[in-house]
Amino acid sequence: MDLKMPSALTTEEWIAKAKAKHGDKYDYSEVEYVNGTTKVKIRCPEHGIFLQTPHTHARPSGGGKCPDCVKAS
Repeated sequence: MDLKMPSALTTEEWIAKAKAKHGDKYDYSEVEYVNGTTKVKIRCPEHGIFLQTPHTHARPSGGGKCPDCVKAS
């Protein structure tokens, strides 16, 4: 039985997924994608940089927003 691990995303592929969910709301220029659980730097235009796991930020079921934006709403 040959079980293959799914290939990891590149930084560019992950940014494309994040933009598909969030549009141009966030700046991903400082993202260095390692895997789904290693936090990346995401810049909110209103509050600056926040750290979040790629899995949380790009998941389709919601969430993944700037924590300060969530507090303000």
